[in-house]
Amino acid sequence: MEELEVCPFCGKEVKLDEDGFYMFCCDNCGAGVSFAKVLADGTATDMDKKESIDAWNRREN
Repeated sequence: MEELEVCPFCGKEVKLDEDGFYMFCCDNCGAGVSFAKVLADGTATDMDKKESIDAWNRREN
């Protein structure tokens, strides 16, 4: 799996939970983040694993 950037809140490692969608979780501070993409018709859908990891790794701290 691609390496994940650290938690933007505490700087510790995060894990990627896969339970129907992808959620980045920090066991240290309890933060949890998931991503969705908005489609042209205004509805939202879950990102796939690669899209989720890419979004996590390019976010601003």
